[in-house]
Amino acid sequence: MNITQQRDTIFNEMQGIAKKVEQFKLDLQGLIKALPDNPAITRLSGSCFTIKASDLTQTFTSKGRPVMSVLDPSMHDFKVQYNRIAEYIGKARIEDVCRTLETIIRDGYIEGLFAGHRKITRFHPQVIENLKTIWEV
Repeated sequence: MNITQQRDTIFNEMQGIAKKVEQFKLDLQGLIKALPDNPAITRLSGSCFTIKASDLTQTFTSKGRPVMSVLDPSMHDFKVQYNRIAEYIGKARIEDVCRTLETIIRDGYIEGLFAGHRKITRFHPQVIENLKTIWEV
């Protein structure tokens, strides 16, 4: 086999692996988006729901510290949070997909840049527990 044939063989193998990687990411995103919704809410439409005031004012902690705004509706909308996680997974390089998901599960948040500024996105503790059902750390 000459060098051109070797190059073509390697290129074809790399394309096959790239397709498998993209399919893996799509499958993982699908699993994440299919996780159960928040049982404390009554969904009225895709982005509208009701929640009891007592559930809305819960304090969520991480490592013994309060970590999130209890009145933030997105904190209680698991579908929004799953979509954010799936978006992070979709943007991650393949070598970072596993690490990204494991970091979210371990820390309960993910850091990123938004408009040039550091942004921390925190996730509901039950969202993290739900992620653990599809991914072992």
